Amino acid sequence: MKKLFFLLIVIFGLHNAFSQEGFKLALNAGLPMGDASDHYMVNLSADIDYLFHVTEEIHFGIATGYSHFIAKSSEETVDDFSFIPIGGTAQFNISDDFIVGTDIGFGVGIMPKENDGGFFYAPRVQYAFNENLDLVLSYQGLVTNSVHFNALSIGLEFYL
Repeated sequence: MKKLFFLLIVIFGLHNAFSQEGFKLALNAGLPMGDASDHYMVNLSADIDYLFHVTEEIHFGIATGYSHFIAKSSEETVDDFSFIPIGGTAQFNISDDFIVGTDIGFGVGIMPKENDGGFFYAPRVQYAFNENLDLVLSYQGLVTNSVHFNALSIGLEFYL
């Protein structure tokens, strides 16, 4: 509870320290990589971020979402795998059209019930079609005790 309270204080402090940029919503589809590709055929995810404008080129914020790996249909019984990433996000505008960034935090395990979650990361490169729509290429990963769940994704990001 103390950690949550501290996080809220930091978020509100950052909100007052920097001018607000706002919410972003991303919808992605990806191919499982590494260990995950053995048992899962596709990854679908949605992300929502809130960014704070530090400078014209640098933005920091908070990030969450939902990531779902769909199991391959096979003889063995493999459940779908999903988690909710919670963490921070950072992005750097290289130019008016290109952005690089990353999300880092903890992925809270949702399913199967044995999923305890783990360290989450998602570096990305974005191309801005206009000021409200970006094409995003990202690599997301979740490191658990036993398996790494990774996916190479492509998606669209909308500024709300």
